[in-house]
Amino acid sequence: MEVRDKVISTLKTQFPRLRSVQPHGGPLDLEELKRFTLRVPAARVAWVGTTLSRDKIQKASGASTFAVYIICKDRPGKPAPDQIARLSEQITTFLDGNKFGLDYIGTARVHSTENKYSSEQDITGAAIAEIRFECPMILETASGDTEPEYPNNQRAITIYRRTMGSTNVGSVEAVNAYTLIHTEPEATVKTLGGLSEMAQVAMNTASATHEISIPYVNLGIDLRHIVKIGSKVFDIKSCENVDEANRVLILRCAYRGLDTQKAN
Repeated sequence: MEVRDKVISTLKTQFPRLRSVQPHGGPLDLEELKRFTLRVPAARVAWVGTTLSRDKIQKASGASTFAVYIICKDRPGKPAPDQIARLSEQITTFLDGNKFGLDYIGTARVHSTENKYSSEQDITGAAIAEIRFECPMILETASGDTEPEYPNNQRAITIYRRTMGSTNVGSVEAVNAYTLIHTEPEATVKTLGGLSEMAQVAMNTASATHEISIPYVNLGIDLRHIVKIGSKVFDIKSCENVDEANRVLILRCAYRGLDTQKAN
């Protein structure tokens, strides 16, 4: 439950007025609400569930849904429903689009913010709201130290060109950046690791690890370009236009690592 724990820690940091922020196992009920109103305003964060799907090449993707329960109680001149409305709006804005410092999830998308008013709660002087949000999960495992393995299949790739930016203030070093120049939704990716003949295309001390075939495109591709497959980065080691009639372009690439790692 690392995502839930990170949501809790960021809420504590960003909303110090919350006197208690804790994990929770599921939906709240009235009896629990009575206990939680001892230290208010409070928040409880629960994992609701995870959905999975697979594309045509059986690559898994998914999303986890979480709920944040906000609890307030009547204070002099500050009715609980008014407090809950303001606090829920602020927390909803904070959650939506947040990644909570995690690299393997997509940005959170808030689905709903619901007032859980009831007459029983009103008698106790308490109010509760539920915020539900979804985090896309990156399920494909990879390590920055070992190369990923791909079968001979179709995958979406993007190609970037390295560009020279302006130097940082106080530094004489130029800033390297990458500009997206091409997207290919159905590139054929073949793992080349272990094939002796691939030593023939070794350049810059790194041998090609993957062969990527795409329809021919005139991009002037050279060693300044990189390829990305998801979060994985590949340096282009050679480029071959196999057949003008078939219009096939083969990129032989070396796996560098994840795009969360600092480039050389």
